[in-house]
Amino acid sequence: MNPFENLLNFYRQADKKLGGWLPGGGTASPVTTKIQRVLAEPRSQLLPPPKTYTRIAGANPLSPALDPKGQITPQAAEMLKQLGISASITGNVNETNPVAILGERFGYLGAAHANPFKNQIYLPGNMNTLSTLAHEAGHLDKNRRAGSRPISEGILGQAIDIPAAAIKGLTGGESSPFAQTLAPFRLAGGLLTALSDAKEEDYAERFASDATEKMLGVPHNHLGGNPEQGFFYPSTLYQRGVNSFKEGFNDLVIPPIGKTAIGVGQTIQNQIQEALPKPPSTFEDVPDFRLQQLAVESDLDYRQELKENPNSRLLPRLQKIKEDYARATKARGLN
Repeated sequence: MNPFENLLNFYRQADKKLGGWLPGGGTASPVTTKIQRVLAEPRSQLLPPPKTYTRIAGANPLSPALDPKGQITPQAAEMLKQLGISASITGNVNETNPVAILGERFGYLGAAHANPFKNQIYLPGNMNTLSTLAHEAGHLDKNRRAGSRPISEGILGQAIDIPAAAIKGLTGGESSPFAQTLAPFRLAGGLLTALSDAKEEDYAERFASDATEKMLGVPHNHLGGNPEQGFFYPSTLYQRGVNSFKEGFNDLVIPPIGKTAIGVGQTIQNQIQEALPKPPSTFEDVPDFRLQQLAVESDLDYRQELKENPNSRLLPRLQKIKEDYARATKARGLN
């Protein structure tokens, strides 16, 4: 056996003793094993509702689920009753969990979510709607779900990736001394976000679309534009996971290989972007209802950022988005 083979064999044995944490050692680490197990789970299927849904009087998809005092509205209570979901609802992120608090503070602002461990739904101010409530209720649903769903699906990837991304951002971003240390978490978190969490989000979107169409008169997916293009949020979450995985890979490999990987990755990304349907360059293809919703959301986002971070660099961008939607809405005669 030559010296190289001796070294390779030593490396493989060391990887085995360390539990598979050495890259390329041939032994599956606990993270790899968990990813393989989660991704092997069958996709949840949406069954017909046990009872026929009925219209909720005086409610529409943008009706609030929480009143100004943070109490659940009668329309929201009726929706949860028909859905067969018994859960607490809060608009205060500090009542949720550490990962949500960290995520809202460092990069994922205003993200509504459902926590199956606490049987809780969080609705921030700019997402306090019956439409969002229906989506989050889908994560807690057991009555219409066929096929098993790991309790971690929908949150595990983000729970790994968000703290790692936050630590990297707080310690220098791309120049962070912890970038390589955090890279395995970005790789695992990104992969699970793209292929597991996004799968659960797709189920919740299908669940919400059916519920809102029958209870509120407008399918949830129609709020996002052309229903033939599918659901917007799962595809966005998938792309976020892919981006995290690519960033983790680039942080992990040695610089020369990293530069090559970035170039190849960018080429692939460009090809994917060219193949994807392009968003409308104008607002002609955006339904009136969705345009009104976007105008309201952009105004709320701007006001919240102005209140919380008066010196934020995001304000000019948010102001432009707000003005664009306002002009488009006015041109349509919708305000």
